[in-house]
Amino acid sequence: MINFTNVSFKYSKKSVFENLSFELPKGSVCGLLGENGEGKTTLLNLIIGALIPKEGSILVNNLNTTSRLAEMYQNIYYVPEEFTLPAITLTKFIKAYAPFYPNFSHERVADYIARLRVETNKRLDKMSMGERRKALLAFGFATSANLILLDEPTNGLDITSKSIFRGMVAEMVNEERTIVISTHQIRDLDILLDRVMILDQHDLVLNCSTAEIEKKLYFDNRYNMGKVLYSSGAFAIRENLNAEDSMINLELLFNAIIAKKVEFKDILNR
Repeated sequence: MINFTNVSFKYSKKSVFENLSFELPKGSVCGLLGENGEGKTTLLNLIIGALIPKEGSILVNNLNTTSRLAEMYQNIYYVPEEFTLPAITLTKFIKAYAPFYPNFSHERVADYIARLRVETNKRLDKMSMGERRKALLAFGFATSANLILLDEPTNGLDITSKSIFRGMVAEMVNEERTIVISTHQIRDLDILLDRVMILDQHDLVLNCSTAEIEKKLYFDNRYNMGKVLYSSGAFAIRENLNAEDSMINLELLFNAIIAKKVEFKDILNR
């Protein structure tokens, strides 16, 4: 789905990525995690071709993003963290932009709008941030694009809307579609993710499926027996030497990877 090969990028004199290489497979819901300023939004903009790498190549569905072909954009939908919308109603927005997506579903967008309780005849520029985000999410999921990129999608959403959003993401998952969610709100989305990417010091320090993480690491109480690799509060991570099942604590994992990159990289790469 996504392939970065020796990608370097910088803003003026500020380097963001140097020789970044990774692959992201089809059929995954990937959490993109990192502290502020680590390049999460830059990475998403490189994926969609809004930014051009100084060196290296980026392929999306085997198409080079620098070509910016309509064929590529018909299968990509991106909801940025910050955006402005035209002074038109959602009904008119759908009529104007749906034709760009060959697989757009009017039936599905009507369903999402109803579930999220978005007013179709209210001007988008008059909506609150949460309302505008819900409008874009409803439209975006209805495009049926096989690559959906979401930057802080739960910002501005109330508790009910967050629950509905999680249900929408779960419904969209299939073997041909990849959803990348850049977020600080880990607890809103952890149950949805089957892959985790972590950026630190402008480097991709983790790109791993949750199945691989569960196979190599065990999450439990810090007071239990066994060597602790990392702990915070009452929670700990140990090496999963006995092939036991545990539930990933993403917040704990993130802090552990940042604190002990070399040690965890060694374990996860064995």
